Amino acid sequence: MQTLRIAAILALLLFSQVLCRPQSSDQKDDDYPGDGGKDYEDPEDLEDSDIGRGTSVSPPVILTRPLRVRVSVGTTVEFPCVVKNGDNEVIQWSKGSEPLYFGGAVMTTEPDRIFLAANNSLIVNDVTEYDTSNDWTCTVVMQPPLEIHHSLQVVNQPTQLTEHRSLAVWPAKKITVNESMGVEFGCDSQSKSRPEIKWSLKGKAIAEVPGVSSKNNYVFIEHATRHHAGVYQCLAEDRSASPEHEAIEVVVNYSPFIEVEHDTFHTGLGIISEISCEVDAHPHAHVKWFKNGNVVPQDEKLHHHEKNGKTLHKLIIEHTRKEDLGTYKCKATNDLGEASKDVVLTGAPAKPVLNHGKDRHNQKAHMIRWRVQSFSPITEYKLEYRMKGNENWIEVQPQVTDGQENNFVVESHFENLLPGVYQVRLLARNDFGWSPQSSIHEFRKEIVANAAQNVKGGSSTTRPLAALTALLVVSTRVFTCL
Repeated sequence: MQTLRIAAILALLLFSQVLCRPQSSDQKDDDYPGDGGKDYEDPEDLEDSDIGRGTSVSPPVILTRPLRVRVSVGTTVEFPCVVKNGDNEVIQWSKGSEPLYFGGAVMTTEPDRIFLAANNSLIVNDVTEYDTSNDWTCTVVMQPPLEIHHSLQVVNQPTQLTEHRSLAVWPAKKITVNESMGVEFGCDSQSKSRPEIKWSLKGKAIAEVPGVSSKNNYVFIEHATRHHAGVYQCLAEDRSASPEHEAIEVVVNYSPFIEVEHDTFHTGLGIISEISCEVDAHPHAHVKWFKNGNVVPQDEKLHHHEKNGKTLHKLIIEHTRKEDLGTYKCKATNDLGEASKDVVLTGAPAKPVLNHGKDRHNQKAHMIRWRVQSFSPITEYKLEYRMKGNENWIEVQPQVTDGQENNFVVESHFENLLPGVYQVRLLARNDFGWSPQSSIHEFRKEIVANAAQNVKGGSSTTRPLAALTALLVVSTRVFTCL
């Protein structure tokens, strides 16, 4: 009987299929929206396509607009070149075919008059007629290169005071102030046309510069900082093709400020090690390296070069020994004060980084994969996990496997977890000690629905249900075809 019922159901389904068959043979298969390939994306396929894909980095962009500057002999001019996403790019300045700066390398024959400031700006002091050019160029060295061209016209004689043009700066074209002091300066026009005075610094309107205010034709800095140093441009906007333009250079003397890209540098025995600190100070600071309280000898290990108006100081160890490991101090001093930063050179593993987070082979489990950099073999891992909200961590020790060059991979599988959100973190150890603790990673364990199972017995319930299901299927197919 059971076999006959199944045969009857199949017959009904076949009959409904015949009813739904297209009447015209001209209709093509691709007219049916469901006949094509997959119209969804399998999460596994998405995940596989992301494996090994690097993080996209936004390309550099020059934010500054080209300037057309007309000034008198002896004026100071600043050409801005604000580059977004360009920290790792080389910036080149040139005047026509004459190179001026290539990164931190000085190529101009007048470095005291033509020099770099913060944000890659180029400052030209005491301009002469020979500085007149339409091709003061800032270039981001890349393929293809990014360029911005500024134009400078220097007149032989100071602009005469006429009804249409007359512009003077106050109190001087160059002002020097110590940090935390206040300063005030202005730009006056004696023209009867009453031009609007517009101030800018490094390509920004003065209203956009923090800590700086303006009223009428004057600019006020209440507490000068290193960020306020630069050439302030005064433009007498009279709606002419070449409005008069003047500038005041504000020099801020400030105590050293030190930044480090990393406070811990990981290395290994027998390889080249390099630690660095970036010093910003005016006047320039004298920098010394210390290790365990002792001055590191001033020899060929020490290097420095200019970078974005700051000085990058490097300490290079050609053949690292165990006694070279430890805590180093970068100390910078000038007339206004001093600053220092500690940098650790260690042979311990670097901070573990999450590499992958889903087991493609078993949906009931969750796999975490980490990547660890170590210049010595890993001897031990310590992984801790807990359900989010719990105070106590559960500790496990993943298996240690051989790495490739200086990179090690560790995997941990989590099975039979209750549904919820979990937190996990990892430590790695080699002969020099433990790594920094990884960032806490969170993952969610979802509820997995059990697959339908065959149930024996209870035919009085299942058989009517099967018949009802078949009837609904057939009815649906018939009405669909109408």
